[in-house]
Amino acid sequence: MDKSFSEIDSLRNSFLDASVDDLKFLQAISRTSIDRFSSDSAITTDIVVEVLAELHNEGSIDVIRCFRSLSNSSEIGGNFFSIRAILEKLLPKLEAPILEVMECILHLIREAGQDLAAGTIVNSFVDFCNINSTRSDEALKLIENSDDKLTDLLIPTLVAGSRWDIERYFYKTLDLLIHEKIEIRGRAIFAIGKLHYPEGSRSELCDKALSCLELSVSKETDDKLLSNIISSTFELYKYDRSKISLVTVIIDCALSKGEDFALYMASCLLFYEYDELPETLLDKLLSHLVRIKPTNKSSIDNIDYALSRLLQTGEQNKSIEFLEKLLTQTSNRLSVSQLNQTATEIFNNKNLLTKIILKWFLQGNIALCRGIESIFNLVHGDIPIALEPSELNHLNGNQIIFIARKAIGYLFIQPITSTSIVISLMRVAPDDKNIVVLSELLFEPLLINYPGTISDYLKQRLDCEDEKVRAAIKLSLVNLDNYFNDLKSTGEIPELQPSQSQLEADRRRISRMMSESMKKAEKGSVFLSILPKSILLYGRKMINYTYQADGQFNRTEISLQSFGGEIEIPRIANLDPFGLDYMLRIFQSEKME
Repeated sequence: MDKSFSEIDSLRNSFLDASVDDLKFLQAISRTSIDRFSSDSAITTDIVVEVLAELHNEGSIDVIRCFRSLSNSSEIGGNFFSIRAILEKLLPKLEAPILEVMECILHLIREAGQDLAAGTIVNSFVDFCNINSTRSDEALKLIENSDDKLTDLLIPTLVAGSRWDIERYFYKTLDLLIHEKIEIRGRAIFAIGKLHYPEGSRSELCDKALSCLELSVSKETDDKLLSNIISSTFELYKYDRSKISLVTVIIDCALSKGEDFALYMASCLLFYEYDELPETLLDKLLSHLVRIKPTNKSSIDNIDYALSRLLQTGEQNKSIEFLEKLLTQTSNRLSVSQLNQTATEIFNNKNLLTKIILKWFLQGNIALCRGIESIFNLVHGDIPIALEPSELNHLNGNQIIFIARKAIGYLFIQPITSTSIVISLMRVAPDDKNIVVLSELLFEPLLINYPGTISDYLKQRLDCEDEKVRAAIKLSLVNLDNYFNDLKSTGEIPELQPSQSQLEADRRRISRMMSESMKKAEKGSVFLSILPKSILLYGRKMINYTYQADGQFNRTEISLQSFGGEIEIPRIANLDPFGLDYMLRIFQSEKME
């Protein structure tokens, strides 16, 4: 006998033997799934499905009854969703009472909990109903007489029925749009956009559906229901794109009345349907999405994708205008750091980055200035940035000084970045007076606080700049040398000479702060949370044992090596922290008259 036939016969017998007990039957399905990946068996998922369908349809086992006992627990010995997936493929092949099937489907959806895959089995129910036209009719009658117990299957029932009789199920759906129960209305509104509209009657039916949705949006106030109106309206628009004006009016009305759910649906249109959105509807969606709450992370992520796409397609003005409104109208609660893709796109476009730096710093709005700070914080490391000269030519002397002070105020902890911006401004300064002021800003507060990092960077720039910028840099470096010479000329000041115990106490304080910061970062790291961690108190080597399949092991020795890095702490933060903080706050908060 052929090996595959023997295996199939064995599989059939194992299911028959296990069918006396629901739990054993489910465990048999689970074992079959595991064995397929751990052996050279010819049994595939399709064969398992065919065997189960044959056994069920001939009356040897009751698959629906067995799966009604499936729970999302560990007692079965397999993954709940992998076992449920067998039923998803199996369901369209079964002959079973519609009520039992519906109750089984709802049970499995509830058992899945809040998992994103909870509702995938509904598609199998649609396929089950599509096999026979009477199944949708029976399901709809059961739903109407069930006291809401089967309401969750209303949408797939209407969708499946529309494939057999679009006229009847279309008008039945329209009747449900004005049902007294909001749960029924909400599902009917969502279903109206998912029905199967045939080519011949598509335009006429879509017109009627849009008219009914226009009436619904004028009456309804429930947020979830309004989000369903937005979804179905756009689905109908894809059938008939000539209705863009009416579609825009309906969606605009729904968003005007809606809150979190409606705005989330609008963000989903931006994410999933970006290429399908006409410009008028895109503008309308953006005008409402400025109300999004920063805590709605999924909506923010969808908006982030749309903004980055707008920037990539050349819609810079529209994207930046929306971003400005989004940052300023959320009362400083939304950070550009939550819009990672958008921030990265801005940073990689040097012309756009220069425009934003100039525009936002000149406006002096704290939320926008913090946005620039967040963009640079997303870049790993303190790196120099060169502003595009073509974007700076229209600035006058006061504006140049103002932007330099803002750059220092908000990018002070990134000294190379802030210094490079000041140097870029020096290149376009209209007169020597402005250059002297910028040179003084280079000296204080930048060089005084970061004498090592910034002085090294400035010395590298000397040979790359023109005469006037080179002279300004040299003046700043000379002022720094004079500053330290003056400090040395005063001799030793006891108040500035901490004792050994005081130095050690400060080092312990810094070490404790760094340790707490490291622990906090580890908690938020997915990578570090899945790796084991070992603490070595002393040693020169690390020994590791790698065990093989035969029980033998290899001993590996790894020599320990030292590594480290340097961080230059602002000097004045130790001498006059309050004075430094006050000066930076002045730079941050001042505005142009």
